[in-house]
Amino acid sequence: MEEHLQTAATPGSRNDARRAREIESAQGHTRYTIGGRAHERIRYGDAREGGDPPLASCPDCGAAEGQLHVPGCDVEVCPACGGRVVSCDCPYGL
Repeated sequence: MEEHLQTAATPGSRNDARRAREIESAQGHTRYTIGGRAHERIRYGDAREGGDPPLASCPDCGAAEGQLHVPGCDVEVCPACGGRVVSCDCPYGL
């Protein structure tokens, strides 16, 4: 579990401490409720589209491979439909 608490935030960047806290907090939210059913969230790197290996960290939220994305990340994959969480039509929270 410890490796999931590491952050890919750029050291010394202005927002690295804030981003590290956001990534750490996101690790505690492992499920989404979609259409009344619990779905395990997909960790960065687990949804390899086209078989390509993931980058060292998510280009949007900074999650490292194996970590959960920060809520609202443009890259996070919906566990119900396979689309992007921020733009799919799945009924989250219902």
